[in-house]
Amino acid sequence: MSWLLSIAASLGDWFSQCAVEWRDAAADELLHFRTVQGFSEWLGEFALLFPLGMSVIWMFFGLLYVMRRERRLPWRDAAAEEPSIAVVIPARNEEAGIAASIESLLAQDYPRMRIYVMSDNSLDATVEIARRYESRGVCVHDLQTRHGKAGALQVALDAVREDLFMVLDADTTCGANAIRALTQQFVDPHVGGVTGSPHVENLDSNLARMQAMEYMGIIGLIKRADSFWGGLFTVSGAAACFRTKTLREVGGWSGVSVTEDIELSWRMQKAGYELAYEPRALFGIQAPTSIGALHRQRRRWAQGMWEVLRLHGELHETRNSSLLPMAAQAIASAGWMAITLASALLWIIQLTTGLDIAPAFEPMTALRLLGIATTLFVLQTVLACLWESDYRPGCWRVVPYAVLFPLYYWCVIVPSFIMGAFAATASAPGRHALWERTARSKKGSIAHSGRSLSEAAG
Repeated sequence: MSWLLSIAASLGDWFSQCAVEWRDAAADELLHFRTVQGFSEWLGEFALLFPLGMSVIWMFFGLLYVMRRERRLPWRDAAAEEPSIAVVIPARNEEAGIAASIESLLAQDYPRMRIYVMSDNSLDATVEIARRYESRGVCVHDLQTRHGKAGALQVALDAVREDLFMVLDADTTCGANAIRALTQQFVDPHVGGVTGSPHVENLDSNLARMQAMEYMGIIGLIKRADSFWGGLFTVSGAAACFRTKTLREVGGWSGVSVTEDIELSWRMQKAGYELAYEPRALFGIQAPTSIGALHRQRRRWAQGMWEVLRLHGELHETRNSSLLPMAAQAIASAGWMAITLASALLWIIQLTTGLDIAPAFEPMTALRLLGIATTLFVLQTVLACLWESDYRPGCWRVVPYAVLFPLYYWCVIVPSFIMGAFAATASAPGRHALWERTARSKKGSIAHSGRSLSEAAG
């Protein structure tokens, strides 16, 4: 027993020393806040180190997800009954892509599927094109007054009788067996919704290729990391599937936010349900092809994020604790952006006024950190491509764009995020009933035609 007591004493001494070192380090950090110069130095340190920390966190938890969960994702027993699924395509002036979306659904090997097209008072040939597929079982419902995307989805939810309710954007296409892959994770009774893996199809410009890298190296990686914690910050609005019963239980679709997908994701998880990421379910999306269209998209995303934090931020009431680290991550990322901009502003003031208020600038240290950050981000992208290569063999082509991502981030994402934050501050809940599609590249349309929704559901 004496040797056990000796080991315990040694461990106690080690932990005590660690505690003293952490206490002294914390005291040193607090000294930063006693002077303007010290505080500005802390801002500079945080601005430089935060991206490194987040990259390591995403890679670490993404790797754990791949090792412990992704390689063990379920396939339903062939003898088990497959759930029925209603695939709802909300559309507003989508004549360019609606045919391709429907065709990709009709090509799926999933017998218990019914396709609904919900036209939100479209003014183009959307309804005409969709109705050409009615002879193949597609139900087209033409809303004569505008409901908005959430409103159109709610009309469908009130009528369908299928076990699962899937949303597919009208400019999104399904990969082979995507529907079957999405339904697999519903074997877990705790899962209320599943989202697929979107990838950019229109790789005809550097801007689209940059977004392809972003979807894979950042968004996909974050979804893997979040999934390890047992949830998702949000499902993909372009392709997501839910239990119909659960969707109705939590209140259905709401127009209180410009991003109905984020709002529903938080509401469902606060009710105690899990959201799952299904990397095997591939969906092709059309990325914005102009800076203006991309800016409007990302501004809407940022506005929706802040609106949801405002609407559902009382996380002490959540029944799914995975929302806590995801909310902390979102707030910390926004804080990092603000701190980085504040540090830059301090430098500008110091250069123009001569006041000694900016953190000390050491060019070699900054260059080393920039090199480390770039290397980590490239590694992050390579890891994401390694995990995605099982599903997308050509994904490696977007890796070089990781080097240019900082320029893309500060020139496109940051201005959009700031404007979205201001828009969220000025907005009032319940004022986002209508929506417009983001301008993207044109798809070749196939001309198309109507049972009512209630008739098809019956």
